Amino acid sequence: MKRAIPQKIFSRKMFFLIGISLYAFILGACGGGGGGGAGLTYTGKTTQASVSPENSGKILSDVQEFGAGLRNEEISFLKPGKTGTQPDQTTIMFNIMQHIRAAISNQNRHFAANKVVPINETELGSCGGNLTITGTFDDVTEEINLNFHFNQFCENGTTTSGTINAQGNETQFTVTYSAVTITRLSNTVSIAGTVDFEIHTTNQSTMTMNAVVQDHLSGKSFQLENYRVTATESETGTTFNISGRFFSSDEGFIDITTITPFFVANANEFPSSGVLEILGSNGTKARLTATNSTGFKLEVDADGNGTFEWMVSGPWEVLENTSTVS
Repeated sequence: MKRAIPQKIFSRKMFFLIGISLYAFILGACGGGGGGGAGLTYTGKTTQASVSPENSGKILSDVQEFGAGLRNEEISFLKPGKTGTQPDQTTIMFNIMQHIRAAISNQNRHFAANKVVPINETELGSCGGNLTITGTFDDVTEEINLNFHFNQFCENGTTTSGTINAQGNETQFTVTYSAVTITRLSNTVSIAGTVDFEIHTTNQSTMTMNAVVQDHLSGKSFQLENYRVTATESETGTTFNISGRFFSSDEGFIDITTITPFFVANANEFPSSGVLEILGSNGTKARLTATNSTGFKLEVDADGNGTFEWMVSGPWEVLENTSTVS
């Protein structure tokens, strides 16, 4: 008995998640230590950072750029159809998925039941290069093992080279980056490592990142270690938690803990509520509070005595320069 390839293996959700894992890193192109992924090594400071008024905002800004930060489009990864928040790379991945499904339909490809089905499709970039997708779909376990081979693949002004592997099913899968290089405008980043996805329910998912990111413009590298974002979607917005270790090239590593879950409304770019802390050496720490959708409060305990002796507030856009905000 033969039957058509199930459309679910190229589902909107799975390709969106692959895309959002890539997008979580390419923001750096727009704007333990020593480890690394294939072909890429963290070269920054490996000791624990001492958190202070002078560096807390910069560390949090690095987290925002090179990890999965606080912006709506970075953490709302369960709603690929959300208007105005779907980033370029997720749009690209979804468009690729549509082309693959169309090609399969046009070829009228069929396969025998209980088989491992080979996949081999090529997509041309709208502004150059190509993307070849190879791998398999297991008809029994309904699992995929796909390799995305980017060859100077250009879409929407973003050029990608390297290989991404995706293995798993629609409830749990891993995306592996093998020294993938992404160029957008004049900025380039390279990525190596893994992003693990767990789909807990129809509206809750967890993304865990272990990766190294190199910013070619500054020459600096950043590392994420067990960096986890859990997001729960509702009709009005997204509630999320962030935790894990982040290595900042200049400052060293800090540990991130969410004290109160953040909430960001669908129509807003930044969260309107939520609290997280970054923990440094010798008890030093900083607490970031979302006071509303346009602003934050940052408190710092620079001597590790358990009291926040320094505080600043302002719009989200000035987070990196908090030491100069009065």
